[in-house]
Amino acid sequence: MEAEFYQAVSSRDYAKTVSILLANPDLDFNNWRKESWYQSTALNIAASTNSPNIVELLLRHPRVDVNVKNGLSTTSFALSVFLGLTDVAKVFLRDSRVDVLCPNVYGNTPIFLCCLNGHTVTVKWMLASGRTFDFGAMGSTEDGLRCTPLEIARRKGFSEIFDLLGKFERNPEATRDEIWTSLGIQGSYLSFIPFSLGPAGPGFEI
Repeated sequence: MEAEFYQAVSSRDYAKTVSILLANPDLDFNNWRKESWYQSTALNIAASTNSPNIVELLLRHPRVDVNVKNGLSTTSFALSVFLGLTDVAKVFLRDSRVDVLCPNVYGNTPIFLCCLNGHTVTVKWMLASGRTFDFGAMGSTEDGLRCTPLEIARRKGFSEIFDLLGKFERNPEATRDEIWTSLGIQGSYLSFIPFSLGPAGPGFEI
């Protein structure tokens, strides 16, 4: 049943994923799949295959480890921003249990990983979300250079990200509102305040 479940998640089959979870309430989907260090758990797989509906489904499950890591100590949230999967990242950002600061085995935090790959829209959502990020944390580039998210954006020529981070460090609230407007969303970033996606009571609510 475990193999069938992972296949359903990998193929982004939401209906089948729901069916298996309901039929197998004790299924442990936090365990690693030994054949894959990159996509180690169901949440890793759902995040990296750009399946925001399955990610939200798993986050609502009472047995989920929201900060489970893969073979490089990368959380599912960090994996989503590393790949620039904004819709998935937004689901994680809404869940207050998700650790948005957790570094991987190289010391790279989620905001560093996102800046490293130049995912401007994802960076905007991270900054506008109201979550707290460590802009001073040093990360490692492919060639072993140690630098901050701001420095990596400058070195890679991601000028919009560089400008956003600079403005955010100087005036976070005004920058959040500016980003919120640029994203074309009505209202304020305050409407995006994180909460726990976990079920309110015992059992699994879909």
